[in-house]
Amino acid sequence: MEQPLHYSEHQYFYNPQNKESATIEAEISVKKSDFLNCISDENLRMKYSEIPNFSEITISRNLDTKEYSDIAKKEYIIRLINALIIRGLLLILPVLISLAIKDVSKGEINSALLLVLASAIVTVFYRLCECWGSHAYHALYNKIYSYYNSLGINKTNENSVFSLSRFSLGQYTNMLTTDVDIMTTFFSNNVLRFVQVLECLVIYLYIFSLNVYLFLSVIALSATILFLIPKTNKTLEKLNNKRKSTQDTQIGLIHEYFLTTKEIKSFNLFDTISRRPKNSTKEYLLANSAYIGRYDYNNHSFLLSIEIFRLLSVAYSIYLVSQGHFEIDAILILYNYYQKIIDNFSTILAINVDFTNFKVSLERFNHLIEFSKPKKYLHYTIDESVFSGKITFENILYGFRHDPILNNVSLEIMPNSITVITGKASSGKDGIANLLLKFNRQHEGNILIDNVNINDIPDEDYFKIISLVREQGVFFQDSIKNNLMLVDQNPNDIINICQRLGIHDEISTLPNGYDTIMDGNCTLSTSAKQILAIARILLKNSRILVFDEALGILDETSQNKVLAVLQELKHNHTILLISHDKNILKEADNIILLDNKQVVESGTLKELIERKGRYYELFEEQTKVSEDVQA
Repeated sequence: MEQPLHYSEHQYFYNPQNKESATIEAEISVKKSDFLNCISDENLRMKYSEIPNFSEITISRNLDTKEYSDIAKKEYIIRLINALIIRGLLLILPVLISLAIKDVSKGEINSALLLVLASAIVTVFYRLCECWGSHAYHALYNKIYSYYNSLGINKTNENSVFSLSRFSLGQYTNMLTTDVDIMTTFFSNNVLRFVQVLECLVIYLYIFSLNVYLFLSVIALSATILFLIPKTNKTLEKLNNKRKSTQDTQIGLIHEYFLTTKEIKSFNLFDTISRRPKNSTKEYLLANSAYIGRYDYNNHSFLLSIEIFRLLSVAYSIYLVSQGHFEIDAILILYNYYQKIIDNFSTILAINVDFTNFKVSLERFNHLIEFSKPKKYLHYTIDESVFSGKITFENILYGFRHDPILNNVSLEIMPNSITVITGKASSGKDGIANLLLKFNRQHEGNILIDNVNINDIPDEDYFKIISLVREQGVFFQDSIKNNLMLVDQNPNDIINICQRLGIHDEISTLPNGYDTIMDGNCTLSTSAKQILAIARILLKNSRILVFDEALGILDETSQNKVLAVLQELKHNHTILLISHDKNILKEADNIILLDNKQVVESGTLKELIERKGRYYELFEEQTKVSEDVQA
């Protein structure tokens, strides 16, 4: 299926000489014609149209990311110092114990006791450093996690609604929690891993000082294992991708099950619907078991080879002792250091798995970033003293090119008036609100407010002058008062607008009144919640107010109260309602009829009825036939 384009020239650059520039981190191939269509600047379009001999070009995003080491530089340095001290102490302890045993074998008891005392002091210091290390690790982890979690939240806001529709709720939740945790853990553990590599080098140098043959054999074994480890990556990566995918499905279905509890109960669908999350859980557990099983098999296979080699090295060392070429304490140190090699290789094997997990999580997280719209630094400012609020759509093509939502739509919404856009289902009404609120971008055409392209107005300014309420208002899990105070801090304004809209008494009857939390336990009626959503947009008092089917669920009395307020506000506001409700159409200064994704008629309700055009055919004639049938 062809996807609609939501690209713009400020998001991308094209370099015909060097398509693989080092700054490029994400690439998307599009047809040249589609790319040119998304460029509004005539000179820029001409520049790209003159590039010869290609039917496709690659446009590339420079992702707004940082090197993780720059995010928490101080925390990295502290963690590095801590790790160097801890691993250094762990190298010293076997030496002290081995020397103490050597002194005992020589009858030098006092010297041996002093070495044991020194070991005790080192051990205490080591444990204190481990406590410090735990604090240093979590300080580093928290800094990186906060950064990437915030980045994900910010990039969510920079995505279009269409881009976000690619993610299920389970996938999105995992990206901002589980995937961020995996990436952060990988970055945070890199400090200790780096120090452990240095520790291995020190151990190899010590073995070299003991015996060159032991040194060459341990180097050969290490090289072989390091060569084989990447060979297991592809299988693990496939298993991990499947595990992640099944987990996304599982979480999504669990969310769905919880959110549709009322429907499940009312339609008695428990046996049918409950199988979905249960079966997805089984699939996830099977995928997880396959992944963990494969990892454990690889891990234990490699570690077994090192264990066997350690025993062979000890046997060879005993032979060297018998020949007088080796000291007994060296065997003890060698045995302990081999354990550290095993531990460090266990870490390396974990790095292999962690890196596989990290790649999968990073790829998923980047899906959120790759279609985000970078913040455009604009210098246009709105002068409210001359602002009128006239909205103009010029030749808008929006949606799939082969089946657009709006097809070459041009219309004007005048200030200081109430305009209603109406039409049957799938006529394109929803596209008007989505484009006007910058939820998506059109392929062709311009949307202007006071003759200024809305994409040239900074979002910080734009969303001060325009607000939207939809068919079903959404509230944050906070009190009624705090939800309304997000847009107006004056409690008197809140009470006044609730009184005018007729919901103050219902709120006052609640046990906690305006402090009632807007969650699943809130007993406000559905219509009262919708009126609260309308109250919020009225409290914000933007110059342009958009109501997208927002009054449809209200009874006629409640509608009339809202419409009365809108009639007062229209004298210095641009008010747009999207509706087919005749009670609302009566209040309109202008009605714009959309049919088959195009504007086909406009005028007042009286004019449209008298004209007996397309509006009359769609609504009035059907109503008359229905009344005749009922009679």
